[in-house]
Amino acid sequence: MRAAYKRPMMRGIALLDAYGPADWRERINLYTLDIQHSDVCVLGQLYGSYSKGADYLGFDTEDGAKYGFATTFNYRMLNKRWKEELARSA
Repeated sequence: MRAAYKRPMMRGIALLDAYGPADWRERINLYTLDIQHSDVCVLGQLYGSYSKGADYLGFDTEDGAKYGFATTFNYRMLNKRWKEELARSA
C-alpha cells in the first residue's frame, strides 16, 4: 500500500480505535463506503457526516488528509485502501 495512503489511514484507524464507537469497524458498510462523499465516508457512516465526525474526534475538517479521511491525491485509490484494510480486519 502506498505510504501516501497507509500512514494517514493508520492514524485515522488509531484515532477511531481510541475515540470512536467500540464497534466502529462493524458499522462501516464496505459496499456503500465512498471517501469522497461526506454522508457515506467513514466518518459519515459513523457520525452522520464528515464534518460531524471531525468535530466529535477533535480535528479541523481541513486536516482530514492527516488521518486518511480525505486526500490531496486520488480519492478512488484511498477508498480502495480503506476497503482493503477494513475487510482485512473484519
